[in-house]
Amino acid sequence: VPVTAVAGLHFARFRISSTIVTSPLGFVVDGEVEDHPVNILSLLPFVPVPDTNVATDDGVAVSGNVLANDTDPNGGPSTFVANPGTYQGTFGTLVLDISGDYTYLVTDETIGTGFVSSDAFTVEISDGIALLGSALTIQVNGSNDPPQIISPNTFSIDENTITVAQVVGSDIDVGTSLTYSLGVNGDDTSLFDIDPVTGELTFLVAPNFELPSDFNTDSVYEVEVQVSDGEDSATQLLQVTVNDVEEDPAPQIVAVWVKSTSWTPQFLDAADGVVDDGFSTGYRIPDGKDQVKALPWSNIDRILVQFSEDVGASVDVGDFSISGVPGVLSGQAVQLPSVVSVTFDSISFIATLELDRRISNSYIDLAITASGIVDSLGSPLDGEWSNTVTIGNSGNGVAGGDFLYRFAVLPGDANQNGSVSISDLATVAAVFGSVVGSQTYSITRDVNGSGSISISDLANIASVFGTVLPSVPLSAMPATETVLATSSAASLSDSDWDDILDGGLGEV
Repeated sequence: VPVTAVAGLHFARFRISSTIVTSPLGFVVDGEVEDHPVNILSLLPFVPVPDTNVATDDGVAVSGNVLANDTDPNGGPSTFVANPGTYQGTFGTLVLDISGDYTYLVTDETIGTGFVSSDAFTVEISDGIALLGSALTIQVNGSNDPPQIISPNTFSIDENTITVAQVVGSDIDVGTSLTYSLGVNGDDTSLFDIDPVTGELTFLVAPNFELPSDFNTDSVYEVEVQVSDGEDSATQLLQVTVNDVEEDPAPQIVAVWVKSTSWTPQFLDAADGVVDDGFSTGYRIPDGKDQVKALPWSNIDRILVQFSEDVGASVDVGDFSISGVPGVLSGQAVQLPSVVSVTFDSISFIATLELDRRISNSYIDLAITASGIVDSLGSPLDGEWSNTVTIGNSGNGVAGGDFLYRFAVLPGDANQNGSVSISDLATVAAVFGSVVGSQTYSITRDVNGSGSISISDLANIASVFGTVLPSVPLSAMPATETVLATSSAASLSDSDWDDILDGGLGEV
């Protein structure tokens, strides 16, 4: 066969003769003629072309055909893949068909944004004559997979607890850092905080079952949390149920009393309302609107505070302070007293405050700090108080809350109308000579606390005649301004005294 012969199927003609008869040119001129096929093969080698593709871990398969770019120099139509099947690479799965068609899907979801690598596969290709190896290389690019929140969406905690739980996020991409935050939804999200690194979810203020602060006031708090990998994020709406816990009740203030070391036992019996009971607490300031009614006694030098339970171990003079609005006496602003010592009675639960001076005409603001008054279990004072409104014990049912309390003292104001005038003298004179236990006796007329209405009571009133309580409305506690009354004590004329003595005392 000549080198220049064209590869492929050809026919060769032969004449077969039983006689050898030739023409002058040498051809056989008799016999039969036969044509025979001759397949001339190319001497050029068959070389497959390697294939490439690009895939991303986004859940979408890529496809192609490994024979599409191959040619058979022999011209044969029967080129095929000799090793079809399913192959698992490092990052994905290849499905290869005998026809050369293939699909490749990235199955490794741990690779993230910025990751680049490849999977390589060997493909055996045949043209029916030769079997040669080729390569299919898939470049694998990572993409971001969004994070997920895998912790529960419901939690239950006891009241008065700050920490709720740890929100747990997960991201299949290797090496991803997660950041936690609060979402924008959830009726009660503003009541929470979350650690951006650990995912610890906490209340800003410990919830109280008795005083729920959630939107529905049912102690089921709704909060949205979020986790982010820097590109994508996931949110979850949580429900946090706050459970009621049987609690030790916080100490409260039961009553405020005033007293004087100059008051006689008889007067103390009358002041506390029970004669000869052996209990001489003093005068209990009433609740409600009468809380700021002027106390007429001229020698008050003790304030007593009764608690609902034993807080004696915590009581200290620094827990109590006095401010207020002083009045004017003899043209000068009176000086408010200070607390110099405190004693506590563990039976009556009464703290007695010793003052450095007697209380003169003024509004007295008594402040007791909750942080300093605690019971044996450590519960702080439940001390909230609304002046002239609260009736009964202090507090709002929640441990913690300072006690801020106002009362008024105007020595000589026997009729408790806010000024010392001739009417007070007349009121006292009308019961002159009465003693504790008598029908006409009244503790508010006995302005020196002696147990009897005498000339000394009239003298006390006369010495402060014309004084008034400061002209100031009941304000927020503690008082921030000092309001001085502009009136001053006045002298009684001889005719005034004559009227009083003639009308009330007769001949003394």
